[in-house]
Amino acid sequence: MASITSSSVTPYAQPVPALWASVIAWLVWPIVSIWLRIRQARGARHSIPLTEAITPAQMLALKPCFPSEVLAAVRVQLVPMLAAAIPPRLVRRLKLPRTLDLTTMRGMCYGDLLIIAGAPKAPPAALVFHELVHTCQYRVLGRERFLRRYVFSYVRTLDYWQIDLELQAYELQRRFMLSQAAPDDQPPEPPPDVWYEVIAMVGRVR
Repeated sequence: MASITSSSVTPYAQPVPALWASVIAWLVWPIVSIWLRIRQARGARHSIPLTEAITPAQMLALKPCFPSEVLAAVRVQLVPMLAAAIPPRLVRRLKLPRTLDLTTMRGMCYGDLLIIAGAPKAPPAALVFHELVHTCQYRVLGRERFLRRYVFSYVRTLDYWQIDLELQAYELQRRFMLSQAAPDDQPPEPPPDVWYEVIAMVGRVR
């Protein structure tokens, strides 16, 4: 659902037992859902079509990876910094996981709306790609299943890097970047078919 600014995030604490994680997730995800709906409504008023937020070359690179209807539906809001769900001072004072401070995030996906921070012009294609993977996950799973799965995975480990939806987004982002950066004397990696990959993952892990 989000892209962070650094790979230095470490696990916050010992993993939470699955039963307790499930209980906590069921209590938390409705609050998260309401907050996201509010942010989505606010962001949509100041958003622009994806085609206006990125360059033609970036769109050309993204087209083989995503269904055309997804690219046509997505809108982007460019902001200096993501809005905090929990005040950063409170995150630090309570020694909560740093990833709960959304102001450190580079991007956030609210379904068909992407919020991109710190990008006055066209944001990096890799960042847009990452958030578009989350858009596909939203669409395949449905809003509520996506949020329950994301929240449960995070609560279970308290580790951003163990959220299965993020692991898939970063792996597909890595493959996308390889497909764009092949040396001239080597054939490029084929770009990933994100919709197929998301459906395959959902089929493997319920």
